[in-house]
Amino acid sequence: MKNQTYEEFYLKYRKISRAYAYGVLHDWNISDDVSQDVLYKMYTKRKHLNIDNEKMMYSLIRRASVNKAMDYKKKSSFRHEVICTADVTEVLNVYKTVDAEEELLRKEKNKFMYMVLERFRE
Repeated sequence: MKNQTYEEFYLKYRKISRAYAYGVLHDWNISDDVSQDVLYKMYTKRKHLNIDNEKMMYSLIRRASVNKAMDYKKKSSFRHEVICTADVTEVLNVYKTVDAEEELLRKEKNKFMYMVLERFRE
């Protein structure tokens, strides 16, 4: 068993690693990254592990996947704002199509609204 390729090792343990990482992260794409990282590290250390003991390997991979997923979740790169690409393209298109006259009219409208609000306050 110690002579198996990385691909064989990965395909054998990928489902369990990915499933436990998903349990922490709730994102399949990030769970794939975590499972690849965990399994690569396990494969590089396979000479020091008892790969023939399936039960031990499953529990070791499970614990490593959960720990790596929790570490990944703690990273600031995991906490990012998600935006809708349709909204972004709409805003970008508005900025591209604005000409000088429209910009001037918008500023005058804002000044008028500010003046009206100031008069209401008085």
